[in-house]
Amino acid sequence: MGMTRKLLNINRTTGFMLLLIGIMPFLTSCAYLFGGGAKKEYERTANIRWGYFILDILGGGIPLIIDFATGAIYEPKIQRSDAKKEVINALNSNVPAYLVKEDGIYKAYLKDGEVGYTKISEDELPLSVRKSLKAEIEKIKNKS
Repeated sequence: MGMTRKLLNINRTTGFMLLLIGIMPFLTSCAYLFGGGAKKEYERTANIRWGYFILDILGGGIPLIIDFATGAIYEPKIQRSDAKKEVINALNSNVPAYLVKEDGIYKAYLKDGEVGYTKISEDELPLSVRKSLKAEIEKIKNKS
């Protein structure tokens, strides 16, 4: 050890700093650092972000514990404002958007940059949309 230090001409403080820098990747968690930090329970889903999971395991396992403890490993829930942005983006791309509520089905439209909804009948839905919303539509029918 003394011989190595003489060869590299490193003092004790510099050696300690290099050691810390060397082990730092194994003590940091990928999802916490790169995925937006800690998540409260209401801000996350039960779905794990598998890319971060694998990187944490490759980092030695300690990062995985940190990410699970902070909740950073879980996918975030889509916030209402994000959903509205998605509807606006879809409508701007000429992709129709629909909303299923207890009182019926609504088709979204864009007017002056704001999203509005018009109530429509089930028959007005395109067949592909009707198939994908079948479970939600059945819930509405059963409540009526």
